[in-house]
Amino acid sequence: MKIEVQHINRDTQTGDSVGFSSVAIVEVSDNVSVIEALEHAFRWTQNLMDSWSLNMTNDGHPDVTPMNMRDDGMGHRSTSMFDQMIVNGQTHTVGLFGFEKV
Repeated sequence: MKIEVQHINRDTQTGDSVGFSSVAIVEVSDNVSVIEALEHAFRWTQNLMDSWSLNMTNDGHPDVTPMNMRDDGMGHRSTSMFDQMIVNGQTHTVGLFGFEKV
């Protein structure tokens, strides 16, 4: 199962949402539930000890393929509330606790 992780883009002056950018594809076994797959994608797109998107030692993971890397060479931020994940054609927003279908 493939999960596309998209980070929300915000207007720097108003804070309003101005769309989403795809930052990763996470591959997960088809033997897990959608919720387990979303949780896996969320965990492995976190910068807890180093950078997930730069595939560093602690937060890099072989299931994660970063996309649309930044021009300045810095890694992507961690996935957080209001970002979204698309799995099996269904979009899920990252909520305060868990995920909500859009």
